[in-house]
Amino acid sequence: MPKAKATRQRAHEKRKLPPEEPGKVLTPAGPLPKDQVHQVGPDQMVVRNEDGSYSIVRKR
Repeated sequence: MPKAKATRQRAHEKRKLPPEEPGKVLTPAGPLPKDQVHQVGPDQMVVRNEDGSYSIVRKR
C-alpha cells in the first residue's frame, strides 16, 4: 500500500470516519457527489437566491 494511502486510512480509523467512496467528498452533511460540492473561499459566502437556488458571492 502506498504511504499516502496508508496514512489516509489510519486517519479514517482514528477519527472513525467512513471509508472514502470514489467520486464522493466528505462534507458536514455526509458524503456527497463531487459535482454537488463547491469550494468556498475565506472571502466568500453562500447565499440563497429568491428562486431557491444558491450562489457563492464575495463577502462585503
